[in-house]
Amino acid sequence: MNELVARARASARSARLLLETGDTIGAVSRAYYAMFDLARAALRDIDPKLAAAKTHATIISRFSKHIVKEKGYSPELARALRRAFDARLVADYSYDTVTMEVAAEVVDGMDRFLADITRALGDES
Repeated sequence: MNELVARARASARSARLLLETGDTIGAVSRAYYAMFDLARAALRDIDPKLAAAKTHATIISRFSKHIVKEKGYSPELARALRRAFDARLVADYSYDTVTMEVAAEVVDGMDRFLADITRALGDES
């Protein structure tokens, strides 16, 4: 199993557990990183240089371009990744509360993202 996929799966498990315990900030952060690592794995599958970037925004942009637009995957994948990124910024860097509803949406989006991208990578274990 690809190390980025393994990291994504571990973060996804943590996100679900944190959501169950009511830790919305932790759940959003872990869900985002699960998606981010899988986005990098998908990009690396095309070209390792695409997965190397200095900013998260660059990975998100490259994912949208190379995976969604060029490979024909659902635009919902890019939207879910962007929503998770935005929610993580609130969770990690502001004093605003992350509601259970927002955290649940992010974790649900993470689950769909993981299912679609791991299938695309041929790593559904």
